[in-house]
Amino acid sequence: MKNLLSIISGILLLLCGCSSRYIDVGGEKYEMISEKEEKELVERARLAISRINSRLKGYEQQIIREKTPSIRFFYSGDRYGRATFSWKTPDREVGVNYEGEFLSEHMSCRVYTKANPGEEVDARKVLPVRRGGRKSINKK
Repeated sequence: MKNLLSIISGILLLLCGCSSRYIDVGGEKYEMISEKEEKELVERARLAISRINSRLKGYEQQIIREKTPSIRFFYSGDRYGRATFSWKTPDREVGVNYEGEFLSEHMSCRVYTKANPGEEVDARKVLPVRRGGRKSINKK
């Protein structure tokens, strides 16, 4: 009877998805976050990005609100490591890097933007050009 009960319990755990997910990294098994927790990280990323929305164009904000991000996890412990959530827009990539114990007060969060690869950047538009040698900007 006990064996039958343990078999049924095991099957129920598999069917309801309540069991933890594990990943093998270099021979070590680490506990991964659940799909529900991953969705929570996506919402936190959207919130963090919305705080810089003055630097984002309207269509970029819409892409971030409506599209599913590209997600990459790098586990280095149970529910611990680095994660990147990013959205590609026509002009750039906007994303969030998480590091530490996921969904804890010890997790750090950094928002970033970077130009899309393949775009040529004209350095003359980015950096000031000086002619005629060095000039002091200090007035005496």
